[in-house]
Order: sequence, then structure tokens, then C-alpha cells
Amino acid sequence: MKKRDASFLKSNNKFSFKKRDKKAKNLPASYLLKLSKRSFLFRSWLIFFVITALLGAVYFHIFVLQVYENKKYELSSNNNYIKIIPKPPARGIITDRNGIGLALNKQEYGVYILPVSNRKARQDFEKLQQIIPLTEDDYSKFLTNKRNNLFRAPTLLKSNLSQEEIAKIMVNKYRLDDISIEPIYTRYYPFGTALPHILGYVGSINSRDNEYIRSLDEQARANYTGSTQIGKIGIEKSYETQLLGTVGYDSVEVNSTGNILKTIDTKEPISGNNLRLSIDLPLQIYAQSLLKEQKGAIVVSDPRTSEILALVSMPVYDANLFVGGISSTNYNELLYDHDKPLYNRATMGVYPPGSTIKPFFAFTGLESGFITSNTTIWDPGYWILPRTNQRYRDWLRTGHGRVDLHKAIVESVDTYFYDLAYRMGIDRMASYMTQFGFGSKTGIDIGEESSANYPTEAWKMQRFKRPWVLGDTPPVGIGQGYFSATPIQLVHALNIFLNRGKVTSPYLVLDQVKNNADHSTSIFPTLTNSSYIFTDARASYWNDVLKGMYGVNHERGGSGLAAFAGTNYSSGGKSGTAQVFSLNGGNYRAQDLNKALHDHALYIAFAPYDNPEVSVAMVVENGGGGGRVAGPIARQVLDYYINTRLPHLNKELSCSQVQNYAIADLEALGVQVNLNDVYQLQQLSQPGQACQVEKQE
Repeated sequence: MKKRDASFLKSNNKFSFKKRDKKAKNLPASYLLKLSKRSFLFRSWLIFFVITALLGAVYFHIFVLQVYENKKYELSSNNNYIKIIPKPPARGIITDRNGIGLALNKQEYGVYILPVSNRKARQDFEKLQQIIPLTEDDYSKFLTNKRNNLFRAPTLLKSNLSQEEIAKIMVNKYRLDDISIEPIYTRYYPFGTALPHILGYVGSINSRDNEYIRSLDEQARANYTGSTQIGKIGIEKSYETQLLGTVGYDSVEVNSTGNILKTIDTKEPISGNNLRLSIDLPLQIYAQSLLKEQKGAIVVSDPRTSEILALVSMPVYDANLFVGGISSTNYNELLYDHDKPLYNRATMGVYPPGSTIKPFFAFTGLESGFITSNTTIWDPGYWILPRTNQRYRDWLRTGHGRVDLHKAIVESVDTYFYDLAYRMGIDRMASYMTQFGFGSKTGIDIGEESSANYPTEAWKMQRFKRPWVLGDTPPVGIGQGYFSATPIQLVHALNIFLNRGKVTSPYLVLDQVKNNADHSTSIFPTLTNSSYIFTDARASYWNDVLKGMYGVNHERGGSGLAAFAGTNYSSGGKSGTAQVFSLNGGNYRAQDLNKALHDHALYIAFAPYDNPEVSVAMVVENGGGGGRVAGPIARQVLDYYINTRLPHLNKELSCSQVQNYAIADLEALGVQVNLNDVYQLQQLSQPGQACQVEKQE
């Protein structure tokens, strides 16, 4: 490449450095000094403003952190050395009306693993396994509980620790950073097989329960922090939020290894509400003993208030099996048991009510004007559907002859009610009968209840896609066909009738005792709402039917005459015998049928007749005739309540007398009561409501 000389560079460089240097040399020295000072000042001020802005931003950020966001970062900082340990509340106790404990708590100790990763939890589990007996099943349950723990609270690994196990864990605590031992309250039922269908039971919180907990407001949701159990069915479920209580906590300082150094703050938990039920435990156990090995249900009520005095469903199970987590073997035995012990027959058992509904249907005939008390028919032992040859048999094959309303109720004449049903029609029948609660839930304060069914033309079309025919109507008039009811519906309807149309839902909880933070208590009795039906009905309509029910128990021809002979009180009742399958015109011979195909035996009754203080409805599954089988049982229930329990529940007695009588009556039934499980009645109800409070000397 040809080299270019300096003259070429000089000639092509328009801004020669030499020219600029030469120009600068021509400026005065004072001017150059001035330019230098100006440049220095500019750079100084620029640096000053930049540094000031940066420092201002730093100080402003410090100000924001220390003032506006102080609480946020103080809490975050504290979390590095402060732990909040929840203290679950004791669940509210449940007693019978006499103050005898039915659902109680026992304190025990459990070992918990703090919120850590599953890998760390496994390491802690293996360390503990070297100290106390633990199985892989324990760890599986722990993982399930951990997954269902919504609050990142310590998770229970094992409950009911022995004193030896607690001592071993505490000795090795130095190498168990994420382990804590906490007191817990475990539910237990002293009379486990006496009231499982009323009380229900508690069990471990699962994913379905978490959906319910998430649906609660923030304050109610927070009370589940640290809790491991929740009500599953019965009173335990329907009063879950009231029974739960308010969570407490310990705020503790821990070191770098997680060991607790000191307690900074504490808030004691508040126990849940205590519930006093309307159930009379001696009556409950006595009624249960009457069914023995038979399947069925008995519901006893005070018709004046609609309080449930006893609610029996047989067979039963032990609610204590579920508290600690029932094994799959035991659960499957209950679930697949042919007799269905988990099934609450009193509120969910759906049966054809049979002739027990004839008094209510007779009233609707009077009220609707289709019959009077003097309306008669001739009964040859059957009734023929008009314009057909279809016969509907009476239970008495030879017939009852001339029958009026009174005789129709007393002797339970089917043909009388076939005829009435045909003339009224199914939809008109439904418009009256449903007002007694048939076809609807009664509203009893446990969730497990069936509405059963009172049929209509529209119902059949929707259910079976077939129209209603005239032949469907007569069986409904005697409580058969598409008509079904539950025992609680029958006693509810009976109470409505005894109160001349006053409708009050049956209930189980008499009082709630709220535990306050200052250790005081507040008592809240259950307030009932009532409505009225058939307000314009003549008094004679009610009286005519009630006289018929009196005749069932005390007049010749009455199906309950033999059962109620010799009572020292007057009563009314109605038997029912419900077919399990259709005879299709054939003859019913129980001895030729499997037990499961035998008729159901039903009975409703009340006493005393002039001023009813107790009402009962019952069913014996596949028991046979209502008057022959269910009647004697109903009589025994009324005898025991009126002659034994009612005098012992007199509100004029002192509270200690009421409780002593209840305990003595239980002992007479062979049931021992732990006096530690009896609570002062005057602290569970308002003064004078259940008994007379003794004066303090």
C-alpha cells in the first residue's frame, strides 16, 4: 500500500488539532480561567444535586419502611423469632334435660409437628419413631390431616399420649426442633349406644369439611385454627358453630433451633356453647329397650311445646367408634350391615303410614264438606271403584256393616276412607293433608330428615311420566299407595291436631349456655315460632275425630283396646298396618313370607285424653299388625312416662331432686351414671324453667 505523507493529512483535516491549539493560545488567560471556573462549578452542582436526590430517595424509603410500613415489617421480623401457637377451645358439652352429660370432653395430650415440608416432616416422624411407638398408618393419617389443615397450624401426629411417652419426648426435645406436645380435648359419649342418631358424632376434618369452613366468615373460620375434629351428623353437625367455641393462642419467643424461650402473650380459648336437650335420658333408654332386637323407631314428644322427649332408632351403633377415626373394617361392617344401624329411622325412615293417617283424613273430609259425623256407608268387606270391577279389600273380610265416621275411626274401616278418597280426588286431598306436614320436612333441628311423599297428579307425571288414574287414589286414603311418611312426621301431625291447628316444629335443644370471655355465662332458651292452619274449622270437627281416637284405645272394636286395657289414665290413639308389597288381589299369609316382606306395625297415641302431656309415634319394621304389636309398646311408653317420669320432672321440685330422680330411674333400668358427668341443672336453664333453684344458705 502507498504511504500518504503528512501534507495529505494536513490538506484533508478541516479541524486540525494544531489549528485549535493555535486558536486557544490566542485567548486571554483571564478568559480561560473564567471558563475553567464555570465548568468546575457546573460539575460540582450537578454532582451535588445527584447525590442529594439519591440521599433523598434513600431517606424517603427509610421513612416509608419505618413509619408507614412499620407494622408489616415488624411483624415479619418478629416472625423470625416469635411463633403463634393456637390453643383450640374445648367443645361445648351436651346434656339431657336433667343435666346428665351426653357428649363430653376429656383432656389428653398429643404430639404435633409444626408446619414444615413433607421431607422435613418425614425426618421428624422417623426421629419420633425411635422414641415412641408409631406406625406408617399414623404417618398416613398425619399427611391427610396436614393436607386438610387450612391454617398452616401444627398438625396432630398422635393423640392420647401416655405419661411415659410424654417424658421420652421431652427428654429428647433438644433434637426435635419442629415437635410440640399440646393438650387437646377429645369428645366422648358416656352413653354411646343410647343416642347416636340424636347426637351424631365428631370426626377428623376432611376436604369436604374444609369447603364448609371456607364458606364461613373470617372470624368463624379462624376458630378452626388448630382444630382437628368437626361435627359430622346429628346435633354435633347442626349446632357445629355454636359448639365449636373461640380459639386462643400462645405467642412465644423461640431460638434459632425453634425451641421455646418464653411466652410473650397468651389468649385463653373460650369453650363452645353448652346445649341442654329436651331428651329425657331415662325415657330414651326405656323406650329403646322396648324395641329390643327389632328394627324400628319411637318418637315421644310433649305436644304442648313440640319438645322431643325421646327419639329412638333401632338398631344402634356406638358413636365413640368415630371420634378417634374409625377403622375401615369397622366402618364397612356398619355401612354394609343388612339392618342399617347408621340409618336414622325416626327422621329418615320412609314408610307407608297405613291407618295412622285416618284421623287426619277424616278431619279433611269434615272440613272440606264431603262428609259429616253422620255420613254412613255399607261395608260388605270391600269397596268397588265406580264404573269398574276393581275391588279394594277391607282388612275385615266379612265387613263392618253400617259404618259412620266414629265407627270408621274406632274400627279402622278401610272402605269408608276408600270412598272418601275417591270422592275428594288426590289433589284436593293433598291440599288438606299437606297442611299437617305430610310431604314436607318437619324442621327438627338435626339435618338428617326426609320429606317422604304425599302424591299428586303432577308428582306422578314428573316422577313416572305417567298420568294419575282413578285407581291410584283409594289406597292413599288408607295410607298406602304412593303415600309415605316418617315417624317424626306422624308425631308432628298428631301434635298439630292436638293443638287444634297450631303448628310448631319439633325440636331437640331446649337451652344454649354461652361461655363468655370473663368466665360468666349467658343462657338462651330456644324460641319457637308457631303458625295456624284450619283457623275457621268448627270445634266439633276436632272433637269428633278425637272421640274416635279415644274409642280406638277404650271402646269395643278399637284396635288398641287390648293394649290399653286397665290404664290409670285416659288416652287416644290409632293403629296402622302397612303393606310392604302389593298383594295384587292375593291373600296375605305372614307364615309363608320372608320376614322382610311382613307388614310394618305402626301406632300413634297421646295421653291424658283431656289434656295431653305426651304424644308418641312408632313403627316396628316387619312387625305385623299395628294394634297387636305396636300398640302394647306404645302403651308401655305412655305408662312409663306418665307414671314414672312425669312426676319426677315436676317443675315445682328442686333442681337436685329432679337430678336425683333421673339418676335413680336410670339405675333402676340398670344404667350407672358417673356423678362427675352430671352438671348443675340450675346453671343450664333459666331459674324456674326446669326446676326450683335451692336457696343459698
